[in-house]
This record gives sequence, structure tokens and C-alpha cells, in this order.
Amino acid sequence: MALVAGQDDLRAQRHLLVPEVAGMLDAADADPGGFEREIARVASAEWLWQVILATAAPVDRARYEGTDLGPAVRAALDDGFRQGAAGYARDLVTALGPWPVRPEELTAPVHLWYGGQDTSTVHSPDLGRSLAARIPGARHTVLDDEGGALLWTRAADVLDALAA
Repeated sequence: MALVAGQDDLRAQRHLLVPEVAGMLDAADADPGGFEREIARVASAEWLWQVILATAAPVDRARYEGTDLGPAVRAALDDGFRQGAAGYARDLVTALGPWPVRPEELTAPVHLWYGGQDTSTVHSPDLGRSLAARIPGARHTVLDDEGGALLWTRAADVLDALAA
């Protein structure tokens, strides 16, 4: 299994979170249904695109704005929000909620991949170091020259590692 620029167990990393993300955790805990309704009300492809750009590392932003990656991601967002934001809102509540399985209980091989320049506030505050330590036998790769878009920019490397 590969986890690429994946969201960490944010509850376990709370002390490293920016206030906005900690506030999202609090809001989702206090009233999951209300939080979901509010996200569904405000979220759109354009809204999420602006969040991505605002939190992107300079290396990622340059790719989004100067290559075919940006239009491809934007088209994917448009497709994903075509029927509205309810699916995104539900996914966000689930992602912010307690994990149903403790990482320490995983038995499948796991390879975590992070970009050393990743500045996303919702991926992993410590680039997956703590999460990798919690997963028995996990491999942990940090690519120093990458940001949070490495799923798109280094997909071949990830797939090669999975196939090996």
C-alpha cells in the first residue's frame, strides 16, 4: 500500500497543526452534521483550487501555474464537484474524524511518500515521520525536491515501488 502526501492522523499531530486546521477538527468534533452542511454550502471546485494554491509549496505552485498539471488538476476538481459539494463535505468529515483502525494494527506493507517541500496544512505536519513510526515495518520516503503534488509528479516512482 502506498500513502502519497497523505493526510496524517491529525489528532495525534494536534500540537503541530496550524490554528485553522485545529479549528476544523474542533468544529467537526462538536457538530459533525453542521460542519458537513457548512462545508457543502461553501465548497466548490474554485474554492478548493484557491485553497490548494494558497497552501502549495513554491515548487508545486510553479507546476500548477506553469505546466499542464494545473489545468489537469483544475479539470479534475470541476469533474469532482459537478454534482455539488456534498461528497467532498462528507469525505472531509470522515478524514477529520477518528481513524477506525490504529496505525499500529496495520499488517499490510505500507510505503509513505512525502515531499520535503510540502507546505500543505492538512497532509502531515512532520512529513509522515510520526505516522511511519506507528506503522509496523513502514517504509518512509521524503523526496527533498518535491512538494505536496508528488502523487502527480512522481507517480511512476510510486508505482514502480509498489510493483517491486
